[in-house]
Amino acid sequence: MVDDVVRLMDHLSITNADIVGYSMGGMIAMKLMVLHPERVRSAVLGGMGWMEDGRNLYPRLREGKPQSATEACILGFKGLAVSAKEVLGVKTPFIVIVGESDPLRQTLVKPLEGIRPDVPVNVVQGADHLTCVSHPQFKEAIKAFLQPRTNGVTQSKEKVDSQNRDSNIAQPKPERDGKPAR
Repeated sequence: MVDDVVRLMDHLSITNADIVGYSMGGMIAMKLMVLHPERVRSAVLGGMGWMEDGRNLYPRLREGKPQSATEACILGFKGLAVSAKEVLGVKTPFIVIVGESDPLRQTLVKPLEGIRPDVPVNVVQGADHLTCVSHPQFKEAIKAFLQPRTNGVTQSKEKVDSQNRDSNIAQPKPERDGKPAR
């Protein structure tokens, strides 16, 4: 999955980016910071912390042949695990945003706090794993983290249009008589 992100970034000619991942996306963001640090300017791990080996995610799930698609997906998470040494080696700035009653707060965020006390952890009050992203505090934490990194700059439509004209991105054809040109 990490390689898929890198291939997409290559396809879109994105050298590096601010990465926001939630749940499994947070695992992917962490692994991306470990394997391809030059591709990540900063990262937000939402509803996720540090998964060292996959066993601490669903300890009741046995190894072997999965009994469902969900079990197969969960067993595949092990490929996104990172070692303590790798986590300690991450130099990319990142934060964690987790719901107050998210069970992963105890199993994955607390261990991360133990080895990386320098990483800010934002706890969204009244949220669990499924509802965290719908709380305004979640979005506010992302904005507060990213804004200083982008200097609060948002590009004007004219600047984006100009950049798009200069790139190899296909542009929609102008409309004729209120209908898209073919």
